[in-house]
Amino acid sequence: MNGKYVMVTAIRRLTTLGCTPEKVELANPGWSLSGLPELPVQLVEFEFSTPDKKVPTPAVGAAVKEFAEWVRTAAADGTLDTTQGVAFSGTLIAHLAFALGEAAHLFPWAGCFEPRTGGGWVGQAHGAPVRQGDPFFLDLSQAQ
Repeated sequence: MNGKYVMVTAIRRLTTLGCTPEKVELANPGWSLSGLPELPVQLVEFEFSTPDKKVPTPAVGAAVKEFAEWVRTAAADGTLDTTQGVAFSGTLIAHLAFALGEAAHLFPWAGCFEPRTGGGWVGQAHGAPVRQGDPFFLDLSQAQ
């Protein structure tokens, strides 16, 4: 997708890690998780397509609508697999995050990913094996 406001730069197919990566443990001594579910996830990486990579305030609504419609269309045409979780990685302004949460209800679970830490949080889920607020970790070198 290369829309007027939002550009999807990659869709990576990964599996969540079953434990906390070493770099996260080093940055957060005493915080180590294991036994996390290893689940298939689609990582949707995006950025704003404006020259300054920002969305001007009057255009926020249009940008939100554009991206949410892309998610619904990608789910309908098979670009995104609705049997797997989905995570979004990019600048998430509140309006955009809210719209993605609504559009992402098509998936078993959805969350936001922060590549600098290698982890993210589940924002919404439809039952086991993950719940809202659960952390997840990805190894981007394993992307397909």
